[in-house]
Amino acid sequence: MGCLVDRILTSHLQGLLSSPTDFAIMSLDLDGDLVLWNAGAATLFDLRPDMAGISVADLLDGSAAKLVSLRMQMTEALQSGRACLTGWYKSVSLRRFWGEGTLSPIYDDEGTHAGYLKIIRDVSERQRAEQDVLLALQTDDLTGLANRVAFNSRLHEMLGALNRHHTTFILHLLDLDFFKDVNDTLGHQAGDQLLRQVGARLHGACRETDLVARLGGDEFAIIQCDVTTPSDGSMLAEKILKSLNEPFMLDENQASISASMGLALAPQDGKTQDELLRKADAALYRAKHSGRAAYSYFTRALDIEAQNRRRDIAAVRDAVQQHAFFLVYQPAISPCDQHLTGVEALLRCSHPVLAQRPIRDVIQLAEECGQMHRLSEWVMRQVCAQARLWFDHGHAKFRISLNLCARELGSYATLDLVDRALAHSALHASDLGVELTEQELFESKADGMKVLRALSERGVGIGLDDFGTGYSSLSYLTNLPVDQIKLDISFTRCLPHDFQVQKIVSAIINLAHALDLSVVGEGVESREQSLAMSRLQCDALQGFYFSRPMLAHRMTQWMKERSEHGH
Repeated sequence: MGCLVDRILTSHLQGLLSSPTDFAIMSLDLDGDLVLWNAGAATLFDLRPDMAGISVADLLDGSAAKLVSLRMQMTEALQSGRACLTGWYKSVSLRRFWGEGTLSPIYDDEGTHAGYLKIIRDVSERQRAEQDVLLALQTDDLTGLANRVAFNSRLHEMLGALNRHHTTFILHLLDLDFFKDVNDTLGHQAGDQLLRQVGARLHGACRETDLVARLGGDEFAIIQCDVTTPSDGSMLAEKILKSLNEPFMLDENQASISASMGLALAPQDGKTQDELLRKADAALYRAKHSGRAAYSYFTRALDIEAQNRRRDIAAVRDAVQQHAFFLVYQPAISPCDQHLTGVEALLRCSHPVLAQRPIRDVIQLAEECGQMHRLSEWVMRQVCAQARLWFDHGHAKFRISLNLCARELGSYATLDLVDRALAHSALHASDLGVELTEQELFESKADGMKVLRALSERGVGIGLDDFGTGYSSLSYLTNLPVDQIKLDISFTRCLPHDFQVQKIVSAIINLAHALDLSVVGEGVESREQSLAMSRLQCDALQGFYFSRPMLAHRMTQWMKERSEHGH
């Protein structure tokens, strides 16, 4: 056969083979073995004159499947008249390059198939340039990880392979806890350093087969491939959380963070990109609200919970827009002379979807969907305007208080809200009080303390609500700009009959007085509780024994009636 091909080339292709060109031109016999080649092929593949008869498959770069690939190319060339070729090749000296060309069948004068003509050129520089551009488009500039484009492409590819290969993979979504604190306290440059180091730790915790991507901000995603059981996801999640638990050095500053992770399994939890992402995000939400520094798998129950949450968030947005909120007021009474010492304003919601939900849940939803600032501004204006109205009608001065949540406390915009509301209502700063829980104080971090100090410097009263639970520490009261503590209802409930609780409450009140702090006893529901608190010299009492929370007009009537009776 080789002699036949030689004769055909001599009569029809000799001019092509001898022409100077950068193309590698080779003739192959019916088995794909080399017969003749030009100078361009000799240079590109480092071919020697004694190499006639070797399989051109040996010049393909790849695995043992390269012979199969050659057979497929020859079949396509016969069926279509020409096969287009692209792929990695290697020379005899093992130099790799990206080749592009064609494979065409050769026929003799009688039309009998005699072999193949292969034309290839080296386009490695163009290929590398294209790959560099593609890599840049798919790489996160800050961390060097895959970006959202690459993540979406890989996730689409993995989902497409599920049915073909019966594989399983796990999608991990990860958010950093308290990343904003690093940005706010150390600056955005430190935040960028932190994100780069987080990216490096995530990459180090995963295998080469896994994809680690930064989706934006402090959001990361991992596609964990080739998993055998769901517990593989737990092992990786625990490894990552442990890795991120180690301190980070940001120039000369040390920072500690944690992360929350949501895990969804494919195909069990979803067979489409949207479905899998939605369920991993729902799992992440649960992890964040179970204490953070944790991971959670998606479950059916969680799916229902996520749907309800989306409904509730839509309802909160609607409630804020429609002003479906109102305020009730609960008085605080001096146990000595029964006069009014303060009034606490409490938020309530009348929206049909949210009316039966605890108000703390509604506030949390408002925080999460970005509506808290608008709601806070409305509350602040309403409270100050109502106090102004009561004072203008001759009622004795008292402190009217409202509650702050952690996000409000950590935002300097809260100071502007307070300033505008006081100016609009012509109230003195001392007429207004803000209350927060120990949990909220803890979560607000350094910015919360700065906002509190700024409010205190303006003359606004600061109350620590539900004192005695959570992060209680009597020693830190000396470092806080607080002028009032409100004992948690659990103390009041046990006080009349529990001698140990009486000693604890007495110690708290004595220490508070030594620090020039007033003490309010919450949850007073009986005469016995009122008398017990009075004996322990509590400064003010609040609870159903005196009054339930009331609408403004009922509160006005209540104050009028007490005034008429000399209180």
